[in-house]
Parts: sequence; C-alpha cells; structure tokens
Amino acid sequence: MGEAEQHIHPVYSLAKAEPVLYSRYFATYRKNVWFRPSWKHVQQMMADADDCYWIMSGGIRIGGILISENTLGSLFVIPPFGFSQPIAAYLKEYIMENITGVTRIHAYNVLPEHIAAFAAEGFKPEQARKCMIRPTADTHTPSLVDQFRSKQPEPGELVQIIRLLVDAYRNSIDDRDGETFTQDILYYFENNSIDILLDASSIIVDQQSNEIVGVCFVSLWEDLPLIYEIAVAPAARGKGLAEYMLRKAIRKLDRHYDVLRLFVTTGNRAEHLYTKLEFLPGDELTSMIYSND
Repeated sequence: MGEAEQHIHPVYSLAKAEPVLYSRYFATYRKNVWFRPSWKHVQQMMADADDCYWIMSGGIRIGGILISENTLGSLFVIPPFGFSQPIAAYLKEYIMENITGVTRIHAYNVLPEHIAAFAAEGFKPEQARKCMIRPTADTHTPSLVDQFRSKQPEPGELVQIIRLLVDAYRNSIDDRDGETFTQDILYYFENNSIDILLDASSIIVDQQSNEIVGVCFVSLWEDLPLIYEIAVAPAARGKGLAEYMLRKAIRKLDRHYDVLRLFVTTGNRAEHLYTKLEFLPGDELTSMIYSND
C-alpha cells in the first residue's frame, strides 16, 4: 500500500503510517514491559520502521501495528479504544486477502490483554517470554566450591562454549542448533569487548576434568547490562554455579550501572532462581500463530 492508501472494511481500515509520528504514538501507548530505560529508547524502536500501519475506525486512529507479509506485531491501542475480537478478525482477514497462498499468520509480542481477542480468532500461543530486572547492589559475596574455578570468557574457547550451550539447552524450550549458538557467541565477542562486561561475565571450569561447565555472558542493551546467555552443563547442575555467576555479575556491575536485566522463556525452570535473586518480572509477551491448513 502507498503512503495514502487504505484497506477499506465496513468498520476498520489500515493506513500506512509515517515512521517518526508512529514512533511517538508507539512509545506513548505501547506498554513498556521490557523495562526500556527511557521513553526515547522505546521511540527509537520504530523511528525507521517501514512496515507500520494505523488501525483506523471511522477515519479515527484507534491503534497501530507492524505488518510484514504474514506477520503481525507490536500492537498498541489508543485510549479510549480497546482491542477486541472484531479487530483481530479484521487483521487476520487483511493478511489472508493480501498475501497470496498464505496458510499461517504469526502474531508476535502479544501483550496479555490482547491474547483473548487473538485466541477467539483461532490464534494459538507458541512461546511466551518476559524481561526481568533487579538493582546491581548485592550484599552477598559469591563463592564456588573448590572443584570449580571462574575466569573471563575468551574467543579461543568458542568450540567448548558452543558444545556446552548445545548440551545445556538440548530438548528444552530454548533448544537451538550449534550454528545458531555459534553466530550468537561470535556476535557477542565482536560487539561486547568492554572490560567491565567481560569482567562481569564468567566461564566456570571443572578443575578435575578441565571442562567448561558453566557460562554467563553480560552484554549491553540500550546502555544497560543484560544477561546475554547463561547456561550450566547438566552434570554440574545443583552445585550453585548459576547463582554464583549471576551474583558475580551483579557485584561486578555495581558502581558502573544501576540495574541488570535478563530475558526468560515461560516454563524455563531458571525463573525460580531469578526470582530468588530478586529479579522483578515484566509482563509476558507471547508469540501466537493462526493456521488454516
């Protein structure tokens, strides 16, 4: 659709949005469930977007959404309007009419209050994630049993690190293949070579086998630290390694940054540890899928 074109519906329509104006609305009306540090950071998400649309009703903007081929994302609604099943039905209809041969529609980053309307139109939840946050100040001093030692991550240990990650996440809700982990860790080393981040990160080595049994990588996201990856080998679980690595990161980051964030997939048993360590959860963002196969 062109800048001024609209997709007409008896009640609703879509109009292509100008990104800068759209970003102001998005930053104001989209719930900040990922603890983004400022209104400006939320706005920057959409400042260059070329797939943003206004949801219109009777010539009035009632919300906004990102539409790219067979995906819907980052929905927000402008008060006093609300999101309802008829709007979800219209968005589904729009995709089905405009994408040739589409059999599946993905709705991503669905807020809790929008799930019911999508579900009423046949969208099924796939995975939910949430951000968690806590201050970097910590009165606990982390310690390891003598069997293990902690060191900074090094790019030369990539093969062992990938082997550990594949082993740690195998058959879990966060399972990924070796190539994906490889690209993620290479990206980390290329973009986070900052002394304080590496100092706050950990490689845990079993001194008996000399094998890497734990990893924790700390990165920067929107000018604040984020747990980029954390994993413990199945054989080394229950020995306090994850808690040690997180407490170490919290203490090392103190006096440099005020807070630490991480992401957790709903159903990951590590969430219990994060709550124990005083991480506060934001709302879940759910991926949903509609299929007419």
